[in-house]
Amino acid sequence: MHKAEDYTTSSNWIGKFLVAMPHLDDPYFRESVILLCGKDEEGAIGFIINHMIHGVFLQELLDQLKIAPNSAVQTNPPLFLGGPLDMERGFVIHSDDFDGQDTLPIFPGVCLSNNMEVLRAISQGVGPKNFIVCMGFASWEGTQLETEMTENSWILLPADKKTLFNKNPATIWKRVYDTLKVDPSLVSFEGGKA
Repeated sequence: MHKAEDYTTSSNWIGKFLVAMPHLDDPYFRESVILLCGKDEEGAIGFIINHMIHGVFLQELLDQLKIAPNSAVQTNPPLFLGGPLDMERGFVIHSDDFDGQDTLPIFPGVCLSNNMEVLRAISQGVGPKNFIVCMGFASWEGTQLETEMTENSWILLPADKKTLFNKNPATIWKRVYDTLKVDPSLVSFEGGKA
């Protein structure tokens, strides 16, 4: 079962899921689950892992980049809207069975790459076993995310590979609340005051 995390220390953020509260109405972040991949005093960066770009698949990206896939490779997953910033730029969140030149570990078993090397490896069938390709990213400046947390916009939870690489990403947000044994329709926007 997931347990809410302490967000008072920056080191507690990386490799966590940021889960939108039910009242968060921003069109990019409504019912989103974000993998946080970086956090320091300048801000935070993460990728939405449950909002697919409908009708857009990996093969289209490979074609645009002039990467010819191996004909035996039969994978053509959807691309994800990683966030509202730099949406022309691709990032690959993947299992740690691929280690490229610029690969960064995020949490045990999960890494982040954002170069052509990982896409070429995927296209040739020698890339990571599990991956999602995100176009764009989400970021927060300074203590903006901490402020949003105190405003009850997000829940911070431990990330896990099963949720991250789920084959039905559209259901991730609801399933996270189910795991918490919380009905999102009953969650209040107002925080308690002692």
